Amino acid sequence: MTGTSPPDGTGVWKPYFAADGDEFGVPPFLLRSICRVESNGDPLASGSPGVRGLMQIKVPLYPELHNLARRRFGVLTDDELYAEVP
Repeated sequence: MTGTSPPDGTGVWKPYFAADGDEFGVPPFLLRSICRVESNGDPLASGSPGVRGLMQIKVPLYPELHNLARRRFGVLTDDELYAEVP
């Protein structure tokens, strides 16, 4: 079918958008909207060269964000960071 959008895959991430939105002063709906457009909630999505993750962040920002994730969630490896959410 042409002209239809895929189902919204960002719902599983909604609690994280709420928490991060509160912490960083960004409206959670904006975080979810960016995620929907960039990856549709797929942490393994691939797009333009040099981008990664749910929001398709450019790699130069990746080390800083990865360290934040480590501190916040105890994430130790890329495999854990990009593991599928149960």
